[in-house]
Amino acid sequence: MARVLAWSEGYAITMHGSFTRDLYLLAVPWADRVCEPEHPPSEKPHGRLAWTPLYALQSQQSPVQASEQKGGDQ
Repeated sequence: MARVLAWSEGYAITMHGSFTRDLYLLAVPWADRVCEPEHPPSEKPHGRLAWTPLYALQSQQSPVQASEQKGGDQ
């Protein structure tokens, strides 16, 4: 879904991170005309720009113990 949305706005997208605890979506302008960002970015070293989407679900997440994943002490 992220790839389709990015492509429709003129960007190519790739993923980076551990995919366990973190996941970064990297959007690269790919078309002559791309959409403008809705929110101002934070500036990073080497001229990079970063946006951090926050979701309500993030604040409710907590680590899950292995025993909980397998149904407890059965």
